[in-house]
Amino acid sequence: MLHPQAIRAEALWATEPSVLDEGFDIDRVRLDARADGLGATKQPVDVVADVDANGVPCRLYRPAEGTPLLVHLHGGGFVFGDLETHDAHCRRLAQTSGWAVLAVDYRRAPEFPYPAASDDVDTVVDWLRPAGPTLGVDTRRLAVVGDSAGGQLALVAAMRRPVFSSAALVYPCVDPSGSHPSYRTETGGLTGAEMDWYWHRYVAEPASAGSAELFPIGTDLAGLPPT
Repeated sequence: MLHPQAIRAEALWATEPSVLDEGFDIDRVRLDARADGLGATKQPVDVVADVDANGVPCRLYRPAEGTPLLVHLHGGGFVFGDLETHDAHCRRLAQTSGWAVLAVDYRRAPEFPYPAASDDVDTVVDWLRPAGPTLGVDTRRLAVVGDSAGGQLALVAAMRRPVFSSAALVYPCVDPSGSHPSYRTETGGLTGAEMDWYWHRYVAEPASAGSAELFPIGTDLAGLPPT
């Protein structure tokens, strides 16, 4: 049985345009989402600063000097989302957790398909360790967190770079083949057909992708941090 908040979220989702609609406009949806993010109520955070991580735009949210750091990877099906759409969320995350948050503005599909987004995350992580003191954060304690497509990117980050003390994956995208029955039987909220659309923007043939990064539930995940 769904939680009342989940029921409301599903009803709200149904009012939004579907990626499968004829004439669906990616650029228009991106602009609308960005405008919504800019207009959202924002919690104050001690330090909010845009930073350049070796060419990858990021935004730092630091609730206090010397805190450990969360690397945040936003959701959006690899296609949507940016620093503004998740600004209010990252502020809440920093204030609630007491950790600094570094939001990564990775490149998005379809303009930049796999592995561009994960390569951007690698660039940020490699830059972050030596840059930590200049940011006023403690990079001896690093965690990575992501939702949906960002959850997939967070998992790949932990697989590629063994520097994280923990990882939080919020409904991550880990099955490009859509092999579980619920992909086809559940019709509320995000549908299996819509999820296929997102995967095909990210990688040309997701159903046949044998890469451990694209199909992590089919590989050995030993060695990951507490997740």
